[in-house]
Amino acid sequence: MTETLILFRGNAAGENATVFLNSIKRRGLTTPGFDDSKKIEYLQLSLKSGSYAKSWYTKLDPKEKDTWDHVMAAFTKEWLEKEMAVRDRDELQEELLTLVLQPGQIRVRTEEDGVLEWGHVRWVVKAAELAARAGDTGGGLIGQVLKNVPDSLMLRLGPKRKTWEELVQSMRDIPATDITSVLCLESKAQSQDKKLAALESTIAALQQTPTCGLTNQFASMAASSPSRNNNLYLPSTMMSNDEKDGTRLLMGLG
Repeated sequence: MTETLILFRGNAAGENATVFLNSIKRRGLTTPGFDDSKKIEYLQLSLKSGSYAKSWYTKLDPKEKDTWDHVMAAFTKEWLEKEMAVRDRDELQEELLTLVLQPGQIRVRTEEDGVLEWGHVRWVVKAAELAARAGDTGGGLIGQVLKNVPDSLMLRLGPKRKTWEELVQSMRDIPATDITSVLCLESKAQSQDKKLAALESTIAALQQTPTCGLTNQFASMAASSPSRNNNLYLPSTMMSNDEKDGTRLLMGLG
């Protein structure tokens, strides 16, 4: 029975470096003439073109890949030792659910270990990797994770997203023209948010000024003051004799 060739990316969702390396070891045990040089060649041909793993191998020092033992040591250092530092599934799930795709990441092309990838695609690949390590092989957390994606991008995302593999592919398939529209919408939304925040700050500052406080206090005092006969406070030169006599009687002076 022929064993299926496994192409290794080095950072793909659900990928296991130990399984990949063991497949090469098994072939060495079952295939006559499959010596160390064949193992090195087989490993090299099993690294997916354009992947992180392919870039890693290309950058290796010649002395690190001149023998099978040296290749094994370099591979173990890059992947297997990292796999040993296993984190709790709850911790991985928490990291996954707090992984937010910021508008500034969309359509930004970044390079990591010689591999170029769009920012929003790299984000979903990282999410898929975390999901695999957290044990979400069925895509049960996809709905919650997509809440951390900008609405403008969600409108462009294809309907196939039931599994992590489908979600990654749907993100890759978003046309460049749609991404441009997303960036325009996000830019307008950010501008409106800044204007609203500035307006709210201005209103709050005005409500806390001393002048505003005094005005409110005087208005309250005026509203609570009892009504009075203003004639009692008029200068005597502005009152008639009858008004003066009436005032004296009221004051008990008459």
